[in-house]
This record gives sequence, structure tokens and C-alpha cells, in this order.
Amino acid sequence: MQKTAAPKKGGQGYAIGLVSTVESIIRDVWEILHTYQRKSKLLPPTAAFRCRSLVVFACMGELLSLIMPSAIAVSMSAVLKSGQFTEFYCACGSACPHEFDLMNHVRSQHYALYKFFCHLH
Repeated sequence: MQKTAAPKKGGQGYAIGLVSTVESIIRDVWEILHTYQRKSKLLPPTAAFRCRSLVVFACMGELLSLIMPSAIAVSMSAVLKSGQFTEFYCACGSACPHEFDLMNHVRSQHYALYKFFCHLH
């Protein structure tokens, strides 16, 4: 993943961009799930992986913006536009092939976020 500079922290444009990115991810994933449910079809494994990757990216980005916003090193909207989402992405710019690797990254690099995320389950 290429690092694309995140918008200036603390500004209204930054907050609006983050919220609209997260909302678009959630909206798109729900639409995919509803489409497959209406057709009574199972979600293909590749689509399920992509949906999970997108939702984890959105959750981690949102939580990172609340707990340690200075750790966000990429524009989430730019990643959303250019990312293939065949990996798990962190808003700090790291990409991991597996969710387990992402959680190891979060635990080692963003421990406060890791603790907070674990208590949400």
C-alpha cells in the first residue's frame, strides 16, 4: 500500500472525510450482504474476505482517530479508492495478508487501540 498523506488532523475536513469513508464502507458492505440474502445465495469466500477486510479497516481507522489520531498516516478515502482489499489494512499505512497478522501489528504498534478493540468483543 502506498502511503498517501492524511489530511491535517483536527480539521473539520479531516473529520468529514473520515466519517464519509467509514459510512460508505458500511453502506456498501450491507448492500452486498442484502443482495446475496435476497437471492438466497451464499457469499463467495473472496467477497466475504473483502467485506471483512473493509469493515476491519473502517473500525480500526475510526478507533485510531479517537484514541491516537497522530498514528493515521494515510488518507483512508485514498486507500479505499486505490486499495484492492485482498489484504488487511491499518490506517497507519501497514498492510497484512491475514487478519491475525493485522492484530499482531496493532498489538505491537498501537497497543492502546488493541486493548480497546479487544474489549469491544
